[in-house]
Amino acid sequence: MKSLVTLLLTLSFAVSFSQTKSIPKFGVVKPEDFSIQSTLIDSSTSVVVLFEVGSSDFIGNNDGDFSLVFKRRQRMLIKKRTGFDDATIQIALYSGGNSSSTEMLSDFRAATYNLENGKVNDVKLSQKDLLTEKESSSITNKKFTFPALTEGCIVDFEYTIKSPYYTRLKSWAFQSENPVLWSQYTVSIPPIFDYLTTKRGYLPFTVNSASTRFKTYVIKFPSNNPSDLPEYINLSGEDVVNTWAIENVPPFKAENYTFTSFNHLTRIQFHLRSINYSETNRKQVIKDWYSTAYDLLQDESFAKTLNEPNEWMKENLDKLSHIDPVQKAKNIFTYVRDNFSCNDYDNKWLTQTLRKTFQTKVGSVGDVNLLLCAMLRKAGVEAVPVILSTTDNGKIDERIALLTQYNYVITRTKIGGNIYYLDASRPYLGFAMLAPDCYNGPARVIQQSPESVDFITDSISDATFTSVLLMNDSSGTISGHYYNTLGKFSSMTLRNKLIKKSDEEINKQVTQEFSQAFNFSNIIIDSLQQFDNPLTVQYDLKLKDEDSDQDIIYFNPMLAEGYKKNPFSLTERQHPVEMPYRLNETYMLTMDIPKGYSVEELPKNTKVLFNGSEGGFEYVIGKTEGKIMLRSKIYFTKAIFTPKDYDVLRNFFGYVVKKHSEQIVFKKN
Repeated sequence: MKSLVTLLLTLSFAVSFSQTKSIPKFGVVKPEDFSIQSTLIDSSTSVVVLFEVGSSDFIGNNDGDFSLVFKRRQRMLIKKRTGFDDATIQIALYSGGNSSSTEMLSDFRAATYNLENGKVNDVKLSQKDLLTEKESSSITNKKFTFPALTEGCIVDFEYTIKSPYYTRLKSWAFQSENPVLWSQYTVSIPPIFDYLTTKRGYLPFTVNSASTRFKTYVIKFPSNNPSDLPEYINLSGEDVVNTWAIENVPPFKAENYTFTSFNHLTRIQFHLRSINYSETNRKQVIKDWYSTAYDLLQDESFAKTLNEPNEWMKENLDKLSHIDPVQKAKNIFTYVRDNFSCNDYDNKWLTQTLRKTFQTKVGSVGDVNLLLCAMLRKAGVEAVPVILSTTDNGKIDERIALLTQYNYVITRTKIGGNIYYLDASRPYLGFAMLAPDCYNGPARVIQQSPESVDFITDSISDATFTSVLLMNDSSGTISGHYYNTLGKFSSMTLRNKLIKKSDEEINKQVTQEFSQAFNFSNIIIDSLQQFDNPLTVQYDLKLKDEDSDQDIIYFNPMLAEGYKKNPFSLTERQHPVEMPYRLNETYMLTMDIPKGYSVEELPKNTKVLFNGSEGGFEYVIGKTEGKIMLRSKIYFTKAIFTPKDYDVLRNFFGYVVKKHSEQIVFKKN
């Protein structure tokens, strides 16, 4: 950092101005603040964030470098007791192991305000009231709960964090599960630093301003010799000052078919790309993918050990060898999947040596799948690791090779020109199958020439087929057979529910959705342990004895397969609908008309298209020669739908629910 002495940069920047709100000082609370009005507040609102403001600024420190100063202030109105949980605040501080590499909390204040007989009373907290909890070796949490909470109270807090980690410039979320009347964040960046700024979410900014500010930084270089005086330098230049703010931020409500709220909350993030000491001295912090892949291949916590001799594998691999390379890969995959347990599905790194994982049979997803990769290579099968971000980890920014965006690793093998993606960390996955949460967009193949590969939900489909046959026996009792073939992904889901359950629990699980009064027997679950094959469920069913003298019988032909509730309940939606795969559901019923009855009324046939060719719903029913036949089919050609599609999608499923509730009317002869 001594090269800072030679640096004097002045950065010109396009300037725009916009008005920001005046934030009341800490401790200034008026009686009218307790009766705030907003269109965002309704009968379900428990907490209203009256305002939240933050700032990040740089200062020179005493270690020859820069530090970050982050300030945060928040005031909330707690309207209901159900919002009391939001009055417990946690502040995370990172530590690198010594005082100079530890984030420091200061200027903490908090208070609860109650309006009593027209007078505002307060109960205050100071820094000595904070509880300290050690989350890990590097994370310490400072925690507090506001005192004297009542329905209708106001809580207010502020603090400052001084951090030596300017690579971790604080992000800012403008949106949460509560309505926010004003959210504002200001960041001042010296010209030496080049940050990539990314915005997520869908809300427009009320304020989005940029200006420049001339500033001088005093940086102290400590001396290694106690007798020498420390060296100081002054670094001057024009900072870029950005302010973002949003007024009246609606609460984020995660409805069905949302991978993770993190993808859709309106927020600002920062990634340090480079440090520009001078025109000729530039430190690249985020590298390109070729350099990043090279580093990973040399990293002992990732890929370096994959090519080591690893002779301890040989005995087991000899047992798994096969003349056909695909079968050899299947044998090795099955061995790892069935003999190793994953204890952490959020870690792409090796947490221990491959040999220790092999011995203990337990490890992270990184340990298990990198061991699989090493074993395939040792057996002469081409294999490389692939890093990705699972759906609950959030979408990645493809523009930058930022490893912190990725939380998962699988193995890719290429045999005879065919590519197979393998995940041995999940106990019930078949060969070349990935769980739906791995389909979250771009992934990276880590090899000498890294490749990008897309795992998108639009590319995968789950086709289910259900057939029901109902007949009259000689006494007129209705009985029959139910047969259901599940798709690849719904088979995974049902396996996870059933595989460790008793026969009684399995029987209850597979028949619990029936709306009619049936008895069940001869229940068979086929391929429960054959993970490469789809599950099939079949059983005999018999209508329970009921009053056979009814003049009118109402019968829902969808039985257990109909949509009973619209999965989309909100009137509007600001974020996409994210289905885990393309739906393709077919249901067929063939039944005898009950003896002694005739059909008084049948539901009408219908065919509805969704957005032209993007999906559809078919409901075809008819009667012939004493029988009724029904075919219901729902299908989509994509899995992700934009907010503009939401009304159409909600109305589509609303129509399906209505149609699936319609009944056949039988009248006694």
